[in-house]
Amino acid sequence: RGGRVRRRGTMKKAVKTLGAQFKASLTSLMETLNSTFPHFVRCMKPNGDKAGNKFMSAMMLDQLRYAGLLEVCRIRKLGFPVRRTFEDFFKRYRCIAPATRSFDELVRTMGTDTMPLKAGQWAKGHTKIFMKNEQASELDLAREQAFRLVAMRCQRIIRGFICRTKYRIWQNTLRELAAAQKARDLDALEYWLDMADEVPHKGVHLRVVQTGRVLQQRLSEERRIEGMMATASEARDLNQLRSAVAAAAAMSPPLESAAVAAAKEVLARLEIEEALKQDLVHAISARDKARLGALLARADEIGMEDCEELAQASALKARIEEEEETVAALRAAIAARDLTALSAYLSKTSEMGLGVPEVEEGRRLQATLQAEAAARSAVSTAAAASDLASLEAALSKAAALGL
Repeated sequence: RGGRVRRRGTMKKAVKTLGAQFKASLTSLMETLNSTFPHFVRCMKPNGDKAGNKFMSAMMLDQLRYAGLLEVCRIRKLGFPVRRTFEDFFKRYRCIAPATRSFDELVRTMGTDTMPLKAGQWAKGHTKIFMKNEQASELDLAREQAFRLVAMRCQRIIRGFICRTKYRIWQNTLRELAAAQKARDLDALEYWLDMADEVPHKGVHLRVVQTGRVLQQRLSEERRIEGMMATASEARDLNQLRSAVAAAAAMSPPLESAAVAAAKEVLARLEIEEALKQDLVHAISARDKARLGALLARADEIGMEDCEELAQASALKARIEEEEETVAALRAAIAARDLTALSAYLSKTSEMGLGVPEVEEGRRLQATLQAEAAARSAVSTAAAASDLASLEAALSKAAALGL
């Protein structure tokens, strides 16, 4: 209509045919196979009973024969089944002839009579070398032997290095052990004796180790005894110090050191102090003032530390001196017939608990002086009162007292 021509579309969507689908699937499968290294596994029945741990060799041989595997093995044995590129062959077997620098040189070297590459057992292609199984096995065996020789050389070098290092360590240990013995250093001696256990047979056959162990015992005993001395000296324990000094003298040879000399000085001082303490005890028991004074002066002279015996002796000496002063004052009061002083000193002697004869004498005199004072007072009172009877009685009493 109107001169316009209308065209209808005739194009349809392309559809894959069955052949095209099969071709695409086959192409995909071939690409997958070519990109991998397939291995085929054939399953064999070990027995006809379908039982475990039961193997029938005749049945297995029949299956291998029927599957054609024996024929495949025979064919592979007749051909050259082992195939390696020149580069792979050179890298793998160069260890058999390490001096070679190329594949051709390696093949020439390995083709000699003493080498494992045998004529007729291999063939060289354009890019690969072909070998029979026997030839490949011989090459692998030669390769393992080459590795073994290299490993042995490495072991020889390493073991030599280890032995030389150990030997130097052992020599240094013995030198240090001898130096520790010379210095008589117990800590260093114990350390290097422990290190000497690494020497063959623990060094029991070496004289330096033998003398070191003997010296170790000696120094350990010396340290123990010196420790006892230090503890006893610090605690001023006379008995323990005597035991330690005796142990030092009993050693063979006897222990002589600055610590022993100091311990002996402390021991001598302690013995002097102990004897002085015993003398002080006897002087205290005897209440000997002169002896106490001499012993206290001796203690002060040697700088004796404060102790119970010194305190008791000092207190007793002061008490005796006080008692003597009190008795002397009492005697003076008796001689002066001083009632006031006499009463005061009698009271003091009573407080001190003195029982000397002067106390009894003083008490008698005190009573007399008190009676005389009372008589005088009575006479004075009677005279002042002009009382004849009282005055006569007071005078009679005064006459009786000898006034």
